[in-house]
Amino acid sequence: LQTLLYFNVWFSALWLIFYFLMGRWRSANLETPLAFNVMSPLVFILWLLAEPVRMYFGWSGNLEEKVPQLGTFVLLSVFPTFVSIVYFLGLAPNRMPIDYALNAVMAFFVGAEVFMAGRMIVRLVNTQTARVRTGDIELDHLRSDKRL
Repeated sequence: LQTLLYFNVWFSALWLIFYFLMGRWRSANLETPLAFNVMSPLVFILWLLAEPVRMYFGWSGNLEEKVPQLGTFVLLSVFPTFVSIVYFLGLAPNRMPIDYALNAVMAFFVGAEVFMAGRMIVRLVNTQTARVRTGDIELDHLRSDKRL
């Protein structure tokens, strides 16, 4: 998962620059319906705001082996990120071949990250459950009826 996240950070930066420049070029040179002139920048801004947060939760959840951060990473991967990719891949007007290529690679990254994070969440939960059952983790500090 960490390797996927590392390369996705760099690819996301490339994707950001490309879509910003291509969006400006498309708005100046191609005619698109008004709805898409409003919708495309909004979807792009939603992706732009969610991507650093998503990467942070994936990075920290993976390195620290924290289930809540990985769960948040998966949720942010599915809703804003993957929905944005699907919009730019299939719904946005005036698509070019480079759009298909970049969005297919981005969809691969996000899909692989969600798959790997899901497997890691299951593995972490199973490991923590086994540690609690075998007594490797003490739960005395969690009991509310503990006497002083």
